[in-house]
Amino acid sequence: MNGGPGETIASGLIKDVCKRQNPDGSFPSPYNRPMDSPGLSDAADALFHLSKTLGLADARETLLAAAAYLLTQISDENDGAVYKSAQARHVDILNGDVYAAAALSHAYEVSGTDRFLKSAIDIVDHVESRFGAVRPGWWLYSVSWEGEPVTGASVAYQATIVGSGIPICGVLEPQRALAWKAVPASALDTVRDHLPPGPLEESEAPT
Repeated sequence: MNGGPGETIASGLIKDVCKRQNPDGSFPSPYNRPMDSPGLSDAADALFHLSKTLGLADARETLLAAAAYLLTQISDENDGAVYKSAQARHVDILNGDVYAAAALSHAYEVSGTDRFLKSAIDIVDHVESRFGAVRPGWWLYSVSWEGEPVTGASVAYQATIVGSGIPICGVLEPQRALAWKAVPASALDTVRDHLPPGPLEESEAPT
């Protein structure tokens, strides 16, 4: 894409995304409220790769503003958790936490800003502590701030934690990265074991 029409198109799209970003760094959604952490993380992933691959300053600045917004969504109840949306402040939704950590890790990679790294590490520590705490091999979809089950386990949502969680290893110290990588690897084993039977109540509670 370097130097070709794809780069021109990408640059124009990023300028449009930048215009759509709210002053606080969030993005609007079709529901007339800020985009939740999964949507914001998806945007951050694209912004990161465009910043790294094409050196687009607009992509970098938009990513950093989005990450700064995520810092404002760190929960009052736990420094390692992020409110997944304005409608879900009463529970800890674990895949939302990891989506946020992934975005923050990308922001750290392009800026070297310590506060992004610290929050990403805090989230990793917290999410790791939740793994298997209620059911061996599982992250529950959501728990209370005291760690009690709210919504059960989900193959699909556990897979999103694995997919978003492993790349965070790139910003962690080597030993910490190894320790963290082993957790989503174990979680992936659980996902693999529960795919053949298809959707069951015990493995797809949120849906």
